[in-house]
Amino acid sequence: GFIVAIPYQCLALLNPSLILEVNTAAPALGDMLTIDWRLQGQAGRISTLTLSLVGEEQASYRRGTDTVTDKHTFYDQKLLETSDMAEILGAGHLEVLIPADVMHSFDADNNKIVWSLKAVGDIKRWPDMKTEFRLALRPIDLEAVTHA
Repeated sequence: GFIVAIPYQCLALLNPSLILEVNTAAPALGDMLTIDWRLQGQAGRISTLTLSLVGEEQASYRRGTDTVTDKHTFYDQKLLETSDMAEILGAGHLEVLIPADVMHSFDADNNKIVWSLKAVGDIKRWPDMKTEFRLALRPIDLEAVTHA
């Protein structure tokens, strides 16, 4: 397995990379998040590009002498899925309403709520492009809601 993994990882290093720009690094629940994206490198090799907003719960616990982390995806919203080569080779703009009825980001010793933008670029006969960008979602700003 190790002999196969090294060439695979070397090939993956040659994949195009995704550049994301968001209007804020820490949006609150219920906020509008704007995302500008573009691919850098040989983007023409990607046949399908998918971008998703994902919320995941992570719980760590001890099992004997080992520490185990269980992960559960509780939110997965597909923001973009395209096979249009003109769109893949160009750049894009997305506006996403962050749901207000979910849990915000949370980080404790054994439990976490992790939000991220996940991108997958399918490349035929080559390792797929997979990228994850973490987001820190804040709780709803109740003061802003009550004054609106």
